[in-house]
Amino acid sequence: SSANKSVRLTLLAAYLLNQDYKKASHLYPVIFVTAAILLAILYIAGSAILLYKSFRRSTAEHPHLAFAIGWLVLYFESQVALMFFAGLFTSANLIAGLLLAPVPLLIAAAAAFPKQPWGQSFNPTAISWKKIGVAFGAWLLMGLVAGGYSAIVTAFTHSKPEARNIQFVLDLVREHPALAAIAVTIIAPLTEETLFRGLLYGALSKWLKPLPTILIVAVVFGAVHMDLIFFFPLFLIGVLLGWARYTSKSIWFPVAIHMLQNTIAFTALTMQ
Repeated sequence: SSANKSVRLTLLAAYLLNQDYKKASHLYPVIFVTAAILLAILYIAGSAILLYKSFRRSTAEHPHLAFAIGWLVLYFESQVALMFFAGLFTSANLIAGLLLAPVPLLIAAAAAFPKQPWGQSFNPTAISWKKIGVAFGAWLLMGLVAGGYSAIVTAFTHSKPEARNIQFVLDLVREHPALAAIAVTIIAPLTEETLFRGLLYGALSKWLKPLPTILIVAVVFGAVHMDLIFFFPLFLIGVLLGWARYTSKSIWFPVAIHMLQNTIAFTALTMQ
């Protein structure tokens, strides 16, 4: 009946919002299996195309915007695919997916991007202690602002805000703590900095000055995490990471800051 369908759809939305993918898959098992298969095929095909384009020698001084967006879309598609697979398989399969999904991008970042005319930012550069000190001071200030923001949200909502993926990460930690730590503190920063401060920043800098480039990339970085309550803190860390990319002309400075941020957040979460 239409009422029964309405109830099932409401339950499905609730389960997805709460990241309870197992229960969601039990409501519509055929849809979950079909979607998982189609998304996996799209991911494999997209990875093959983008890897081919990554290793193909370019003469451009900036990565093409369509190329950068293509890798971003593929990354987002892999996260959606993992959502469906999370409803069908065990946590071991899921953590394997989290570790393996970024592999094509990271291969390109290590072996292909540095050889392109626009790939200088993928090579390590020396960072002065002064810049490291400025970054650390800005990171501390950002933490204070984020703490104040959290206090304001708590005062208005009468509940402490919690990132939407907290429970998801905690479930992975309980099952596979070492692999979860690698995914959160190493793989995620490498992947996201390659995408945002590497490709997207490089593509936009063809047309824009550094400040609007940093701000736009920070907005996209915050939006992609799909966490409305925590968009502002994510935007702030995105601005800091963009400044680190600009001042060092390399993604490795923001990678180091991002790893530090995720490591501290992950440690604090697992010690609760």
